[in-house]
Amino acid sequence: MSISDTIRARIEREMNRKNSLVHLQRIGKVAGKPAQEFKPGEFMMWNFGGVSRVEGVVKETPTYITFNISWPGKGNSWNDRSEDIRRLKKTRLVAIASAKFVLAATRDIPAEWGITPVAARPPDPDRS
Repeated sequence: MSISDTIRARIEREMNRKNSLVHLQRIGKVAGKPAQEFKPGEFMMWNFGGVSRVEGVVKETPTYITFNISWPGKGNSWNDRSEDIRRLKKTRLVAIASAKFVLAATRDIPAEWGITPVAARPPDPDRS
């Protein structure tokens, strides 16, 4: 990698940070926000479309934040979810998983989370 490529990559990273974009593998660029801004009940998205839900904050230091998160289990079902601990730098940009993506990527979402599936549109008769 030449010096100009390195500089170009740094400029692109800085522009993405200012625009709050995160590049995820096999997903592309998605909206993100600093880790310290996530609250319990929000969803994070990871490479290859992995989704996790913030359950709470375990520990916070001046520069790092540790979350208790849950992941969908077998068959992307939230009924079989497993919990994990994730330590992130507070300024790290983390992708935000939209409710639409969570619905598409997982199943068996508990009703108390407030994410309800949108009824399927009826078939368009002009597209037969």
